[in-house]
Amino acid sequence: MDNKVIQTLFNTLQLLDFAVVKFNFRGVGASDGVFDHGTGEIDDVIAVTTAIRNRFSDTTAKLPLLLGGFSFGGGIQLHAAEKLNPEFLILIAPSVANLKAPPVSDSTQLTLIIQGDRDDIVLPEQIFAWVTPKSQPIVFIPGAGHFFHGKLMLLKQLILEFFSNKT
Repeated sequence: MDNKVIQTLFNTLQLLDFAVVKFNFRGVGASDGVFDHGTGEIDDVIAVTTAIRNRFSDTTAKLPLLLGGFSFGGGIQLHAAEKLNPEFLILIAPSVANLKAPPVSDSTQLTLIIQGDRDDIVLPEQIFAWVTPKSQPIVFIPGAGHFFHGKLMLLKQLILEFFSNKT
């Protein structure tokens, strides 16, 4: 959760006045548990989301749910989205091939997919193959590798622009 891409996403969503939560998946950092190859990590997202929804259940307005993730976390969020039906998805270099990620659900209102064109971990052609059946748009950042070195301000700008007319 301290990765610079995740930190950029987190800080940008705070600027947009979203109530934001980030956490390490099981077995990462000081979190309990052991890596579960995606299955338990999906449960982690659902558990955190349920806890947050319960925490804010007394509010009069229903808060929109945004799921966001980077790399492995992006692929996990796609699986969790099938059960949670978020209003928004932000996927940054989502690991769709390795996690056999489902397509973005028709019930998700707005989705932003950002990918570096020089990513050597989540290959651009994997993202193309995954989005093509649904014609889901992708924002490619020229010259960006997997960790978006030197491109974090552009990443922030793209997220801000995405929400400039939507919230």
